[in-house]
Amino acid sequence: MALQGTLISGRYRVVRPFARGANSVVYLVFDPEGRPYVLKLLPPALESRVNREYQLAHTWKHPLINPVLERLTIENQPGLLLDYAPGEVLSRVFAAQDGHTALERGTERRQDFLKVLIQLLEALAYIHEHGVVHRDLKPENVMVTPDYSIRLIDFDLSGPVGEVFEERIAMGTAGYMAPEQALGNPSTPATDLYSLGVLMYWALSGQLPFYGTLPEVMRQHVSSAPVPPHQVRGSSVDSLDALCLMLLRKNPSERIGNALVLRGMLGDQLEHS
Repeated sequence: MALQGTLISGRYRVVRPFARGANSVVYLVFDPEGRPYVLKLLPPALESRVNREYQLAHTWKHPLINPVLERLTIENQPGLLLDYAPGEVLSRVFAAQDGHTALERGTERRQDFLKVLIQLLEALAYIHEHGVVHRDLKPENVMVTPDYSIRLIDFDLSGPVGEVFEERIAMGTAGYMAPEQALGNPSTPATDLYSLGVLMYWALSGQLPFYGTLPEVMRQHVSSAPVPPHQVRGSSVDSLDALCLMLLRKNPSERIGNALVLRGMLGDQLEHS
């Protein structure tokens, strides 16, 4: 679909496509004042997902959550108008360099990563307080600016806490998927915090806890213990190792289940780093 130059909602001019997801095409658009926005379009078969994301997120008002502004239909394709989230994805900002992970590259870099996690937990706490679980927390859904402010984006897999489906559905991205997601069981705030634990593991070790084919990774999330991050690196134990592994426990009730509690714990780490 060639949308370049198209005017949508009588106000927003489509400039170009700039990203593609598994099911979506994302376009950069501008208003008459030159402010950027994002248009996300999905296939007609996924209209219910677009409606759901809009219904869940369009009333949210939080500086760390990217606003969902309008529900649109463009040439029979359902879509959303979103605010433009500046910055780069988390994995690019904190990528390993010269064989050193984000947390091995000096005190300042470690502090920057902790600040990002703390903001992410504030954003998660907000949606959890609204009875919603993100269900697809991963580096590509966290935008980080040069001053290390964040925006949490992409709520098309989000849903109510404890939602039960008629058929069990493994929902999320395999590498970051909590065991209960892999099993098709209901998600809770502890589900998102498992995914945040995977982010921590990646920053500590330089790799994800589990690798393999999609079924293998999902099976490992359910039944395999991750190798402690310091053993992956062959280094001394980091003060975050135990907290990371607690978040990666298989049973949701054994994890920290409250984002603000975890935020306080990481705040203590930041204060003493």
